[in-house]
Amino acid sequence: MRRLFTLLMVLLAPQTVAAGDDAVARASAVVERLAGEELRGRGAGSPQLDHARDLVVGWMEEAGLQPGFGDGWLQDFSGPDGVRLTNVVGRLPGSGSGDGWLLVGAHYDGLGVGAEDSAFPGEIHPGADDNASGVAALLEAARAVAAEGPLQRTVYFAAFSGEEIGRLGSIHLADHPPEPLTSAIAMLNLDTVGGVEEDRLIVFGTGTAEEFPDILRGVNYPYGFDLSLSKEGAGASDHASFFAKGIPVLHFFSGAKPGYHRPGDVVDFVDPEGVVRVGGLVGELVIYLADSGEELSFVPAGAERLAKKAPRPGGKRKARRVSVGTIPDFGRESGGILLSGVLPGSPAEEAGLRKGDLLVAADETALDNIYDYQGVLSELNPGDPVIFRIVRDGETREVEVTVRARK
Repeated sequence: MRRLFTLLMVLLAPQTVAAGDDAVARASAVVERLAGEELRGRGAGSPQLDHARDLVVGWMEEAGLQPGFGDGWLQDFSGPDGVRLTNVVGRLPGSGSGDGWLLVGAHYDGLGVGAEDSAFPGEIHPGADDNASGVAALLEAARAVAAEGPLQRTVYFAAFSGEEIGRLGSIHLADHPPEPLTSAIAMLNLDTVGGVEEDRLIVFGTGTAEEFPDILRGVNYPYGFDLSLSKEGAGASDHASFFAKGIPVLHFFSGAKPGYHRPGDVVDFVDPEGVVRVGGLVGELVIYLADSGEELSFVPAGAERLAKKAPRPGGKRKARRVSVGTIPDFGRESGGILLSGVLPGSPAEEAGLRKGDLLVAADETALDNIYDYQGVLSELNPGDPVIFRIVRDGETREVEVTVRARK
């Protein structure tokens, strides 16, 4: 009842919540450390990723969390070629008066240093937005929840490893959870939240529980985000590992920017104030779910598509071999692929595609949503031409793009 009363009070708030200076400084420090040159992109199997792991443990302790497992913070597992990877898991024990538990997650690994046969050989991919920003927001959410004192339900906070090579960490935690997965209420994922522009925040998975849209609108009121709600619970980030297990999920995402998965994903392009606000919103959502006693009604919307589009058993997806260089508007669920930008020097730019174009077909395949688009790309080989039918300024035209090898 305490949190229900608080939720009603924040609905009457006359102004949006501002990020405090201390919180902004903390978030900046986390992003700068994880995306700094010393950690060299935090690639799988690197000593720098191990260093990042140790930093995350310290930050979780400072945020007021307890070790997530009886024997400590770490959950080790094997990645490709026997590489050791580690999830870091913290815990805020509940009072025991509420059934179930919650999980908040963000991946802390990155792409590391470009291989010799890549588009950026020897160059560090700092991974500031993807996903140092998510880790910083996770820690701010943890602080907010810890400050509330014991809630009815236990809350776990996980920093996943191996996301960039097939979301291996979240798959492992979903298979080896700290408590029975049948009692998990929801999983909330923070991945790429450092580029909030004009207060727009995309939230995927709102269709995975009937109650999510109304709850989100309530907790968002004092934060003032322009929420773009997408029902789909499947996807390429860590929440999909739990949606596949029948758990309601949400993925908070500020949108892909031109530096995404490139050396240009640097600290200067992350807005720490926006990161803190996202963390505050997620913290308030967790507090409500953990203390209201409300149950969520799982909706397996898109479950049939998930079986076709999500990674195969063992976390392996059908490899996409080509790159076009488009940046889709991920908040658009259907009606074509709206471009929020194109990468400089990419096949898309060279062919004349640009921000605002709406892709409605590729060759003879209609493009309704991002899964249609990914399906087309997965069937192409480097050097193949593809004719996109686009709508620009109300006119339909065709643009031929010759795709390149994806590095």
